Amino acid sequence: MRATPLDSKIPSPAELLMGRRITTSLPYHDTPYPLDEEIRQHLQEKRESQKINHDQRAGPELPPLHAGQAVSVMDTRTGTWEDGSIKKLTNKPRSYIVETPRGTLRCNRKHLREAPQAHVPSTSMTSANGKVEDHLSTPSAEPSSAATDQAAQTTAETKADTPSPGQFVTRSCRTSKPPQRVTYEH
Repeated sequence: MRATPLDSKIPSPAELLMGRRITTSLPYHDTPYPLDEEIRQHLQEKRESQKINHDQRAGPELPPLHAGQAVSVMDTRTGTWEDGSIKKLTNKPRSYIVETPRGTLRCNRKHLREAPQAHVPSTSMTSANGKVEDHLSTPSAEPSSAATDQAAQTTAETKADTPSPGQFVTRSCRTSKPPQRVTYEH
């Protein structure tokens, strides 16, 4: 344990824990420390100062999410984002159970983003004279090649991210696989 005083007015952590002066090989001036109440007050002021500095640099607090909400989950291994939905909230702050194509994960709020809402264009539009005009009356018979390529790429990525039978996903969103041991077949 650390025997160096934290401040000129605060004893070392070891002295605070044990409630007495600790003998070390380092020379020190034998001046009495202030009373316990003064030490507590000085420690509290120091903590408040640290909290203010942290809050100024930590960024804005993220808004809470609710069950059933569509989110994007960060894969911590690759740094990519995949789709999922909030299954439920945990009793811990900023912690959520998320359902993804790879399985159920427990993730911190900083690893979750609100999924953008899909914009559905209206199929009809009112003209200036009050008549309803149908702009999407002739849907294309086949999907575009870009949409087909994207769907094929998405299914390939999900197959690659799916853990094999011996693997499992940890609560920090990592895929863990057991070690391969040397086995001798007779």
